[in-house]
Amino acid sequence: MKLEQVRVYAGSSEPLHHTVAAFASPQRSYVTADPGYEAGMSAAHAVGAKVVKVPLTKDLRSRCEGNAGCGSDAGVFYVCSPNNPTGTLTSHSDLEYWSRTSPRFGRAGDEAYIHFSDAESAMDLVRAG
Repeated sequence: MKLEQVRVYAGSSEPLHHTVAAFASPQRSYVTADPGYEAGMSAAHAVGAKVVKVPLTKDLRSRCEGNAGCGSDAGVFYVCSPNNPTGTLTSHSDLEYWSRTSPRFGRAGDEAYIHFSDAESAMDLVRAG
């Protein structure tokens, strides 16, 4: 990771809006968990992008494999861990799978509030590219 690739924000809404505006469009959908953090959905509607909602598992976890297979028109794949509003965590192995199988240009991982858990951060995946 290069210093010019790092941006600091007070929360995840603003960078998520920027990501959606940059990579989603009427031709490129926004893929997210259902239920999930609504800021990205609002941004997708603002740019005219279709919102693809991937149902959570029975234990309320994000389906990273489902996100990766949601069509060739996806512009942004968003995973929030812990999920907002459920608070459930996505395992590091699922995030690793997601990082290998989703398009590089439109991945948005959100770890707001992960510091309140004992979960392993996925920052190592960011550093690895």
